[in-house]
Amino acid sequence: MSPTLFSIFINDLSKEIDANLGNLNAVNIGETQIPCLIYADDILLMSNDINSLMNQIQIVNEYCKRNSLDMNFDKTKLIFQNIRYENDHIELNLNNELKRIDIVREYKYLGFWIGNNTKKHLSSLTKNGNKSAYLTAKKLKEIGCANGTIVKNTFEMLTLSKMQYGGEFCFYNKLSELNRIQFQFYKRFYHLITTTANYCLIGEFGLFPLEYHFEKAAINLWIKIIFNESSTIMKRCYNHVSNNLDNSNYSYTWCWRIKHLLKQINLSHLWLDQNSLEINKRKCKIIVKTRLMEHFRAIWINDTKKSRTGIDYLELSQFDCSMKSYLTLNLKLNIMAPLLKLRCRNHDLAVKTGCYRNRLSYDERLCSLCDDRTVETVYHFICKCALYNDIRLHFTPFFVDISKQDFYVMLETLEIGKIVTLTKYINSANSIRADKLRQRPMTS
Repeated sequence: MSPTLFSIFINDLSKEIDANLGNLNAVNIGETQIPCLIYADDILLMSNDINSLMNQIQIVNEYCKRNSLDMNFDKTKLIFQNIRYENDHIELNLNNELKRIDIVREYKYLGFWIGNNTKKHLSSLTKNGNKSAYLTAKKLKEIGCANGTIVKNTFEMLTLSKMQYGGEFCFYNKLSELNRIQFQFYKRFYHLITTTANYCLIGEFGLFPLEYHFEKAAINLWIKIIFNESSTIMKRCYNHVSNNLDNSNYSYTWCWRIKHLLKQINLSHLWLDQNSLEINKRKCKIIVKTRLMEHFRAIWINDTKKSRTGIDYLELSQFDCSMKSYLTLNLKLNIMAPLLKLRCRNHDLAVKTGCYRNRLSYDERLCSLCDDRTVETVYHFICKCALYNDIRLHFTPFFVDISKQDFYVMLETLEIGKIVTLTKYINSANSIRADKLRQRPMTS
C-alpha cells in the first residue's frame, strides 16, 4: 500500500518536470520525450546533456524542499551512456550548498542493474541464485521430502523466480552460470555425481534451461506491449523503434532481438501481423509457450544424440523430457536414489565406461560378466544378465522375460512396492558385480 500512497503523493512531480520540458534536453524516442521514470520514491532522470540533467535535479530538489522531503544524495548516482567522462564525480550547487554526485558505470534501479551491458545484472542473479538454491535444498532436506514434483515446484518458486528477475531484458545473453545453479541443485539434492549429464536431468525432471524462461518472459512482455493501447508511452516508443529496425541505429535493440527470436522459433507471422492479430492475448501466449517448449525439446534431443552416450538415454526415456512418474511418488531419498542414479548413468556399466575408457563403439561395449555377448545396458543389467538370475527371481520377477520396450514403459510407471524391491535388486546386483570384477585377474 505504501508505494501506491507515495506515488499518489508525488504524482505532481512528473507534471512539474513536464512543464519545464521546453528548457530540458530530454531523451527522445521518435516524437515521445521521456525526461524521467518514477516508481514510488525511486526516480530516474534522463537527459541528452549534463546541463539539462542538472536542471532536472534542481527541479526535483526544489520540489522536495516544498513538500518536506529530502533527496538522498548518497544514493544519487550519474551514468553516462556511450560516452566517457574524465572525472569520477560532479559537484552541484543547490541553494548555496555543494552536493557531490558520484559517476558510476552501473546502477541498480528497481532491482535491475542499468549500465552499458547486462553482465552486472546476470552476476547479481547468479549470486542470489546460489544462496537461494542452498537454502531451498536445506529446507527440503529438513522436512525429508524427495518427491520430484514438490522439489521442482519449491525450487521454481523460491529460487528460479529470483534467477529470472529482469530476464525479459537480457534473454539474449549466455546463461551458463545460471543453468549451472539449476542443474547442480538437483545433482546435490539427489546425490548424483557432479559429472551427471544435464540432458539426463532435463529428461527425468522435465527441466528447461534458463534460456527458455528468459525467452518466454521476453515474448510475453512483447505480447503485452502490442496489445496495449497506442496512447501509452511504452507503446509509442515501441512503435517508433519497431518501425525503424532497418535503420542501423536500431540494430540489436530489444525489438530487433524479439523479431529474430520469433523467427528462430518459426513464429515470424506474429511479428508481421502484430497490428492485425485475430487472436487474443491469452491465445497468443499459449502459442508462444507451446512453440518454445517444442523448440527446446528439439534442441534437447539433438544435443543428446550428439553425446557419445546419449542414444542409450534417449531409448531409456523414450524421447520424452517430462517429469517421470516414479519421481512423483512419496518415497524416501534412499529408496528413490538407486533407480534415479541408474537412469541418469551414475553407474559403471560397459555402455558408459566403454565409451570413455576404451573409446569403443556402441556395439563393442559388451557385458563381460555373462556369455550373452550383448551390450551392457540398463536393460541388460536389470532384465537379462545371467549373473543376477537368482536375485532377479527373488526381487524382481516382473522383469523376467520382458521386452526392452515394455521394460522402458514399466520402469517409469512402477508402483511403490515394486520400486522398493527394484532398489533392493539394484543394491544387491551392484554388490555382486563389484565382487565379481574384483576377482577377475588384472590385465595390462
